[in-house]
Amino acid sequence: MLKHYGYSLAGKNVTLVGRGQTVGLPLFHMLQREQATVTVCHSRTPDLAFHLRHAEIAFAAVGRPNLITRDMVHPALVLVDAGINESDDGSIAGDIARDVADEVTAITPVPGGVGTLTTAILFENVLRALDYQLGEKETEQ
Repeated sequence: MLKHYGYSLAGKNVTLVGRGQTVGLPLFHMLQREQATVTVCHSRTPDLAFHLRHAEIAFAAVGRPNLITRDMVHPALVLVDAGINESDDGSIAGDIARDVADEVTAITPVPGGVGTLTTAILFENVLRALDYQLGEKETEQ
């Protein structure tokens, strides 16, 4: 998603908020492969805002609604919100508060950002698997 919009990770200071098995850990390895300098923050990180203020790009993937607030960011920051949280009233919120958008260079929306892209990629993989299975069946006959 970042590459599509012209953001490079190579040599960038990246803060990753979340270290879970589903998003955080795989994202950490991907960021390393892309030559980013990565700081991983988690529930025991004492001053999350400090790390966000020193980042050029930050990813939020913790599953806590509105964890990142406008007082924690700066105008040059690019934010990717991979969190999706449903409230009691059925509304959806990310890990980053909505009003943060006015304080940063760029931010992915929730809903409609990372989740939508994930769904599209999963669907593409299902179609590839179907093509693969149909190709296998044809060669078996």
